[in-house]
Amino acid sequence: MHYRRGESDAALERLRDAGGGFQAGVIAAAAIILYGLVFGLEAAERAVPASFVYGIMVSGVLIFAGFVERIRLMFGGTPAR
Repeated sequence: MHYRRGESDAALERLRDAGGGFQAGVIAAAAIILYGLVFGLEAAERAVPASFVYGIMVSGVLIFAGFVERIRLMFGGTPAR
């Protein structure tokens, strides 16, 4: 694989600067928990169905496994353990 310095460095910089997903997930989860505490578990389950929660969990795993790990391996890194 040929390494072109300018283009690849710019792509890696954007990848390194991206972030905030974990913090956003924590805020969203805390909001759902707080909603459940205030209005009751049944209301929280109606507002956020279990199928949506499972879909988000599966999406997160697929994004990590399919994107982040492949980028790491492409640039000579080792797989996450």
